[in-house]
Amino acid sequence: MKQTENNNISFLKFGFYLKRLSILELLLCLSLIISECTIWYFKKHQINMSFFIDPESLTFVLIWWLPLTIGIANLYRNIYFSLFWLLICMVWFILKEDFITSILPLTILIYLHLVRLFFRYIFKYEPVFLMVSKFSYTRYSKIERRESTKTDFIFTMLTFLFGAIISILIANF
Repeated sequence: MKQTENNNISFLKFGFYLKRLSILELLLCLSLIISECTIWYFKKHQINMSFFIDPESLTFVLIWWLPLTIGIANLYRNIYFSLFWLLICMVWFILKEDFITSILPLTILIYLHLVRLFFRYIFKYEPVFLMVSKFSYTRYSKIERRESTKTDFIFTMLTFLFGAIISILIANF
């Protein structure tokens, strides 16, 4: 385990690292867990959830679709964040009666880890996941100490495309 002076980061094997979660990362994870618990409570007590926005659909989109479309996959390298997200996926898996919507978030989490390891094996450095957009842009990774490249942009687009295909295939299974 290699420790750096920068933000008390301990680097582990396979590109993972240990770093305390920031307030925003904690708020994201806790809000998703609270949302899942609220959904469970409403279902258990048969409370109608048809508000302005359906909390179940919104939570599903947040834990399944957002990791594919924004750069949150960069945070999965942090063991603490990855374990927190795994907990969120497992709670969702237990919460849902429908197998397809229960397995998709966990599938995408595993897919993003495998894709990152594949990129690392091919290019010998970690990818910088970007937000999916029409145009290429750059983002600076403090962990990698480098700016994203065109390779990162193309890789992000391909990751999104294949993740969407996997999701469609699972939904039609």
